[in-house]
Amino acid sequence: ATLAPFAQPADVNEDYRPLVRQVQLLAKPDDAVLAPYVWQAGYFASYAPGTLKFYREPENFNSGTDSLAEIFAAHPRVWVVNYLADVHAREVPLNAWLNRNAALAFERWYGNTQLALFVRAEPAPQSWPEQALLEQNVSVKYTTPPASIQRGAVLYLNLLWGTNGTVTGFDRVFVHLSFLDAPPGAQSDHELADGFLPLNQWPLQHAVLDRHALLLPADLTPGQYLLLAGIYDSQTNARLKLLAPSGCAAATTVCIGRVTVTP
Repeated sequence: ATLAPFAQPADVNEDYRPLVRQVQLLAKPDDAVLAPYVWQAGYFASYAPGTLKFYREPENFNSGTDSLAEIFAAHPRVWVVNYLADVHAREVPLNAWLNRNAALAFERWYGNTQLALFVRAEPAPQSWPEQALLEQNVSVKYTTPPASIQRGAVLYLNLLWGTNGTVTGFDRVFVHLSFLDAPPGAQSDHELADGFLPLNQWPLQHAVLDRHALLLPADLTPGQYLLLAGIYDSQTNARLKLLAPSGCAAATTVCIGRVTVTP
């Protein structure tokens, strides 16, 4: 009777089996799981015993045993299991810390529980070798992406956005990995700094670091892809036009580079 809720949950919104299966499908051996409640650890212990290291949400984020800083130092990828909470809620201290120190690569709701994968933030380079200019006095600096990456891995990208004026109407940043004229094989799409700094609140003459992590599907077709970025208006889907240099795809996308996906 004690194990009945684990064997056959009465409420589909409280069924953790699909969530745990998703983690098992996508997780790497050195991943970890972070969750606020001890009973969530019980679900993982029941459905996937010994699969990954499990942590409770710490009281101290930056220092001490099992702090968030220590967890991400030990694990480059951490699965965050929220209950009746959203990783995009700006008022939550955990989310603010993750926005400053990690990048969101995956998120999905399973009933009342949200599953999110965060990857350890990579440091911004000392110098940015590439730059593009867009409309509304917007610029973006970036580095050359890796020449190749395995499917199932996370492709990480730092962008450095800047503006000399007020940006109006354009509120989201996208990064796509795709063939020309084909839907993205993987993508990242969010407000600048994941909504913690909306575009219309950019400080003038101030650069904003924007982290993106693209989780490549395990069945992604191998081949050479374009890594593209841009800014668009979520109400109209209109994109800021690229002014310079000329793009390798549409006139509204910055061509970050070419990436070969391997099996």
